[in-house]
Amino acid sequence: MLRKAFMKVFSAHPVETIAACTGLFMMLLGVALGTQSGWIWFWGQVSALCGASLATLAVVWTVRQRAAEARTAAHLNVLARQLETSISQIHKSVKGGRDESLPSAVYLAQIEQCIDNLIGVTHEIGEITGRQLPFDVIEMLTARDTLQIEARITDSPVQERKLATETENCPACKKAVEFQIGTLPGDSAKPTCPHCGQRFHAHRSTSGNIFLRMPGASQFTRAVSVNCPVCASKIPANIDQGKQQSETRFCFSCGAKVSIDPLAQQCTLVSKQERLPGAFNSAGTLVCEKCGDPAQVLTSNSAGTYGICRKDDGLVFLASNAAAPPRSDAAE
Repeated sequence: MLRKAFMKVFSAHPVETIAACTGLFMMLLGVALGTQSGWIWFWGQVSALCGASLATLAVVWTVRQRAAEARTAAHLNVLARQLETSISQIHKSVKGGRDESLPSAVYLAQIEQCIDNLIGVTHEIGEITGRQLPFDVIEMLTARDTLQIEARITDSPVQERKLATETENCPACKKAVEFQIGTLPGDSAKPTCPHCGQRFHAHRSTSGNIFLRMPGASQFTRAVSVNCPVCASKIPANIDQGKQQSETRFCFSCGAKVSIDPLAQQCTLVSKQERLPGAFNSAGTLVCEKCGDPAQVLTSNSAGTYGICRKDDGLVFLASNAAAPPRSDAAE
């Protein structure tokens, strides 16, 4: 039994085990030489002192390594649970879209949020293991052919793709560029700036907005969690790696608008306000009942659906027990 225990410890910590055994041998040698006199006694004391120091260092190294392993294992367990939750939510969103129990804006926003979480978790795992990802995660996850959103989950049986002319600022030289891109969520284009000659990626989000990014490796995100200064609830946020400017978020519990410092991971109150009531219209779009404008859907969970009203600059909330939106004749 002692042999098995020793081999287990040695296989896990070979350098520390050899150092501890060497230190123990030097201590025994020092004790044996300590029975003599003169220079033999002196070198015996030196050997015992060095052996005790070496054995102590080996024990300290082993304890610190085990503590680091325990912290890493706990971190990996948290990341594994986040991966399971995101993947499970994607399956639920796809099922809800196929069964037409969720509006398109809701399940597409859920999938986008899960993708952001997957990107952040995958990047953290890469940092822990020290292995760089050999692929472009954003390109893989935002491709229409990969997700097959249009073919699998849609509220209407037929959607005609049309090209629309959009004008956005080039991410390289910041000058206006006109280009054509599809009108459906998930459509993408790769225009070239006529001013600087830089090519960039353009994507249409589920809300219909255009977002741009430079080609090459994408900016990964990291998960940040802060406490709301009003109700002390947790506010999760995915912030780009290397981001230095503060970002604004809304507390899902009380509706307060806060600013999150990505460097210090501190939260400050911007404005204290109540959540705005929301509702689904006949087209299945989340709208703000205060102003009637469409809201940008953030996510949906067991509590309800959350969105942002740009006109009122507030968090729109629709409880999950609210009545489902009526289906129009064109969508049936």
